[in-house]
Amino acid sequence: MRIVQDAACNLAAECGFPAERQRPMELAIEEVITTILRYITDEADVADAVLDIRMKVDAPVLRVSIVNEGLPFDLSEVPEYDAGQLSRLAADSDSAAASGGIRQDHFSSGLALFLLKKATDRCQIQYRGKEGNEFCLEWFLPGAHIAEQAGEEATELAGAAQTEAAAAPPEPIGQLRVLTEADAIGFCRLMYRSYGSTYPNADFYFPERVRAHQQSGRIKSWGAVTPSGRVVGHLALMKDSPAAPAVEWGAVVVDPLWRSEGLMKKLLAAAIESMGARTESVLYAHAVTSHPYTQKTCNRFGFAPTALLLGFIVDNIRFRGIQENAAYRETIFVASRIFRALPRQRLYPPPWHRDTIARLLAGSDLSLAELAATADDEAAAAVPAQSTFATTTIASINIAILDVPAVGADFAAVLGFELRRLCRARVDVIYLTLDLADPNVVGAVKAAEELGFFLGGWLPMQPFAYGLTFQYLNTTKVDFKNIATDGEQATWLKGVIQREQQRIEHGLYGGHAPGACPD
Repeated sequence: MRIVQDAACNLAAECGFPAERQRPMELAIEEVITTILRYITDEADVADAVLDIRMKVDAPVLRVSIVNEGLPFDLSEVPEYDAGQLSRLAADSDSAAASGGIRQDHFSSGLALFLLKKATDRCQIQYRGKEGNEFCLEWFLPGAHIAEQAGEEATELAGAAQTEAAAAPPEPIGQLRVLTEADAIGFCRLMYRSYGSTYPNADFYFPERVRAHQQSGRIKSWGAVTPSGRVVGHLALMKDSPAAPAVEWGAVVVDPLWRSEGLMKKLLAAAIESMGARTESVLYAHAVTSHPYTQKTCNRFGFAPTALLLGFIVDNIRFRGIQENAAYRETIFVASRIFRALPRQRLYPPPWHRDTIARLLAGSDLSLAELAATADDEAAAAVPAQSTFATTTIASINIAILDVPAVGADFAAVLGFELRRLCRARVDVIYLTLDLADPNVVGAVKAAEELGFFLGGWLPMQPFAYGLTFQYLNTTKVDFKNIATDGEQATWLKGVIQREQQRIEHGLYGGHAPGACPD
């Protein structure tokens, strides 16, 4: 145990992590290793346990992956923790550090998985059935926030004078072009100038992180640049990984002094034109609903709303010159446009959602009638013993994303445990995506809705070609009156999701009301 912690801290020190940021790493690593050893071994054979531990600097993060290659364990076996022990854990932290670790009863009480949310910037748990389990822990590399780098300019960047929409631009646009690594600091300044510190993706305030994403291919940006080199408009194509089959356009920001230049449309047109030379099948956007402007642009460029994700973004986002403060978490439409044919797969739509799914697919010129499985297909489906899934917790916006590649007989039990864990970790919203091409998806949807999940929509190629997504509001309330829509499809989808939430809240699916964590 200690040798793994020391190796991680040595690597962190080489990357410039201060001592106070290394301590959460030690805690998280001990949490994971102790939990794995507790559930994959008996006390007698703990010496024979096999863990594959890998550490890597993959800018902008330091990543530690811990995989148990021995007996896989069912995460639903991990007990729930006693929330009253959190205060005791804090009181014991100094003595625990001095003794080389956290006391064993912290793990036996089920605190281990809960604390990962507090000790990492991002944590992913992949449950792979017979292949074991992988815990992937990530911490952002040290780097200065743009406000710190700007020094005396920080006051000007955040100044109210920049929000005067009626003021004339001090200089014309010089060119629209692909941004280079040298432009990273200009983009970060633009982001801070327009949003202050409220933009939900914190990476865009750190030039080092932006450059790392550019180098890896996860981000390609277009910018509007003045003759003096000032970046006054920006739009990016973004991916979680270079191999992802769908790419998002977003991080659209225009300096308040240049908002009358139509830059968003020009930048999006350039990004769309580049899709001809790319390999992704789908281009999509997260269109906010506190105002309709992004949705209008999506409609103009042929993007269809395919999902409505409630409370997706933290509640302090500020659109300078448009909406100064939001008093609630931001809900988004996922607007998608298909550029290459999706794979032809047999789909197994739940009968009670069939009409909704059919209309969502039709919005992208796809026919559910042609894709739906036959009765013979359904009869031939076998149910594996174990499910596979991945849970990603994103601390910066306090959400969790569960993707389920394969539904097994243990699905309801495992999902129930994950939901309890995430609820008690005070994750605001939990999103669940199931594969409509999985023959066992109907039973999985029923189990999810009985636990309090309700429909969100279709997420093409995110990560499944026909991913049906659901959502669970844990600490969040949504007022549908605050959700602005543009276009018939968005208005219809808003009504569908509102009715689905009401059905769950009224127990019409026989489940728990969201926000009431299941026992």
